Amino acid sequence: MIDNLLEEEKEMRQMAVIKGTDPKVLSSQLDQLWGKCTLYNAYQFFTNTTSKKLKNPVAILGAKMKADLEKPENQREHTNEEWDEKMDLAQKQAEAWDGADEADIMTLYSNATAKLPRNSMRTMVSNADSSLRAMGGAEKMISSSDSFSDEKSLHIKVFVN
Repeated sequence: MIDNLLEEEKEMRQMAVIKGTDPKVLSSQLDQLWGKCTLYNAYQFFTNTTSKKLKNPVAILGAKMKADLEKPENQREHTNEEWDEKMDLAQKQAEAWDGADEADIMTLYSNATAKLPRNSMRTMVSNADSSLRAMGGAEKMISSSDSFSDEKSLHIKVFVN
């Protein structure tokens, strides 16, 4: 979120130089821009992006394409060439999914940010994302260990009784 605001500020400053905007007006516009970056908005951003999942565009398009290609040729919505073009675009978009069938928006955001040119903010985002992914993997391992442990103790109790 801050990376987006930094990019927007950079663009606003460049436009101000080109247009010859008064520094006080620019300062006011930048204050309005950064005023959107509140703790509440950051909380909303994280809550909304981690709770919503999106399906891989290749899977969605594949289902539509299959249904259309099963129709007689004169009743199809798109030609084979059009479907190929749409599939090429969907495959480019699907790079953010890293092969998954669906992903939460935060993961997609992090994956897309990782493909942008590096700056200090994006490096920090990448480091935080790596840490969170490692914790997520550890959490899955712990919960599978707990369930294995529960099953083992259940078997021991059944055997003893």
